Amino acid sequence: MHGTCALPRTALRSEIVATKPIPLATSESVDDYLKAILELGGAEELRVTTNALAERLKVRTPSVTGMLQRLASERPALVLYAKHRGVRLTAAGKRRAWELVRHHRLLELFLHDVLKYSWDVPLIQWQVRTLAVISSVSDRSASALRELERVGLRPGVTVNIQQRNSAGALALTVGSAPHPVRLSSDLAHCVLVLPAASQPKG
Repeated sequence: MHGTCALPRTALRSEIVATKPIPLATSESVDDYLKAILELGGAEELRVTTNALAERLKVRTPSVTGMLQRLASERPALVLYAKHRGVRLTAAGKRRAWELVRHHRLLELFLHDVLKYSWDVPLIQWQVRTLAVISSVSDRSASALRELERVGLRPGVTVNIQQRNSAGALALTVGSAPHPVRLSSDLAHCVLVLPAASQPKG
């Protein structure tokens, strides 16, 4: 499986707590920044450099600086940013970032910890014309996550591979959409699925 989409194995149970959503209208790019700072800072909550963020998010360093200044000026502030010293999440920023992680991981944790399903059921290896349901999508790559969201591939959605070409690209139906979408091999590695019949009812 490609490194950019490798799902972490460690349980996030201790970090995922019931929190009220922060009443802040954030764009997709803001969410990407908060998650990237959370991941790059690690458990030690180290300061993250603008260069590291630029590399992770595939954007120019001046754009990163501008966004960090914006996040620092929010009320409540989402980050603590100082030029040449890097950035850290504030308490509000951490709550928002973990809420984003929780959104993408809640179903994954339920399936793994409660129902004891395997982590490794990648879409790229799924059988053609066999109904499946998405258990999780990787959020390690912001650009990949945006593309998966664009075509409707998110946890809980049913998919059915119609065709696979020699390069590994897929043509698949998504949910009740009438026409199939095309998915590259790289993106197919970022999606984990389970047999549709194995999903819990209700």
